[in-house]
Amino acid sequence: MGDELDSVDEIAARTNALVLGATGYIGSRLVPELLSRGVNVTVGVRDIGKLESFPWNDTVVVAAVDVSEPKTLAAATASQDVVFYLVHSMDGDKFVERDHEAARNVAQSAHAHNVNRIVYLSGLIPDLDDRDLSDHLYSRMDVERVFTESPVGSVTLRAAIVLGAGSASFELLRQLSERVPFVPLPSWLNSHVQPVSIRDVLDILVDVGLATDPPPASIDVGGPDAMKYSELVRAYCATAGLNRVFLPLPFLPHRFVGAMASYFVDLTPSLVQSLIDSLGHDMVCRPQEHPCALGSVTTSQALAASLAPAIHERTTESVDPHALRAHDADWAGGDVEIAAGRSRVTGAATGGVGWRSRRTSVPLVVSAGVVAVGATVSRVLVSGILRRGQR
Repeated sequence: MGDELDSVDEIAARTNALVLGATGYIGSRLVPELLSRGVNVTVGVRDIGKLESFPWNDTVVVAAVDVSEPKTLAAATASQDVVFYLVHSMDGDKFVERDHEAARNVAQSAHAHNVNRIVYLSGLIPDLDDRDLSDHLYSRMDVERVFTESPVGSVTLRAAIVLGAGSASFELLRQLSERVPFVPLPSWLNSHVQPVSIRDVLDILVDVGLATDPPPASIDVGGPDAMKYSELVRAYCATAGLNRVFLPLPFLPHRFVGAMASYFVDLTPSLVQSLIDSLGHDMVCRPQEHPCALGSVTTSQALAASLAPAIHERTTESVDPHALRAHDADWAGGDVEIAAGRSRVTGAATGGVGWRSRRTSVPLVVSAGVVAVGATVSRVLVSGILRRGQR
C-alpha cells in the first residue's frame, strides 16, 4: 500500500497542470486540491489582480491569459502535462460563439505545446437533437466536440447540478427557496436530476487529471441520488428548515419562470434564464450508454454542508469545499445557515422585508402576486389547449 501511495505522490509531483478558470467557483476550489496532492500548478487568468483574494496565490505560477486571444495561451500551455478547462460564459451576448472560439484556441495551443490531456467540466446533456437543446446546453456540447476532435487527448466530465455554496445552480435553488414563500411547480420540474457534491466533483477532476491510463473521452458524473427537480427543491427546504407552500402550475413556460425568478434572486437575469432553460429534461447518469463516475456524498449531506457558515478568513488549510468563500461571486449567499446541526436564519427567509439581497426588499404580497399571475398564465394555456382539442 505504501509503494502504491508513493507512486501516486510521485506522479503528482511530476505533473504540471494549467487551470483555466481558476478564479471561478470550481477552479478556486480545484487549485488547493491539486496543490495538496503535490501538483505543480499554473493558473491562467485575465486579471492577475483578482488573485490577491485567494490564499493560494503565492503558491502557484501565474500566467496572464485571455482564452479569446491565442497569443496569450502560448506561454501558459508550454511545458504543461494537463489543462483543466473550467471556462464557461453562460450569459451575455453571443456566449455560444465565444465559448467555441475559446475552446478552439486552447485546443490548438495545447496541441502546439504537446499537452497530454485536456480535462473539461461540462454538464449532462439530454439525448436530443442539437436544435432542441437550450443555448446553454448546446454550448457545452459544442465545446466538448471541439476538444474531442482535437489531436490532444481529452476527457469531458458531464455533471448535472453541483451542490455547494457559490455554485450558480445551487444559489438559484437556495435563493428561490428562501425568498419565495409560495413555490410554483411547473410540470417540467418532474424531470429527473442527479445532483453531485462539489467534494465528489473535485475528487473526480483530480483523479482524471492524474490518471496514468487515458480516461474515456466522456464520463457522466453524478451523486448517489437521482430525483425529480421538484423533490430537490423540497429537500432543500427541509434541510434549511423552511415551511413553503408548493403549488402545481403545470403549464408555466420556461421563459415566464425565468423572468419571474430573476426578480427574486441576485444572479443576473441572463444567467437565471440560461439555468432555467436547461431544466425540463432528465439530467441523470446513463451507465448503459456512457462511462460513469458516481460520488459518495448524498444529496442531504451535500445540502447540509452547503448551508454551513461562510468561510471569510484567508486560509490554506483544508476546509470543506461546500462552504461559501469570501472570493465567491458577489451574488452568492442566502439567508439560512446550518450551525451545530441546526438551521438558523441570518437574513429573513420568511418572505418579509429585510432579505439579504441587493434588490429592493420584496414583501410577501409580491410573491403571492407572482404566483397569481403564474396561475393565470397556466389557466390560459390550458384553456387554449382544450379549445384546440375541441375543434
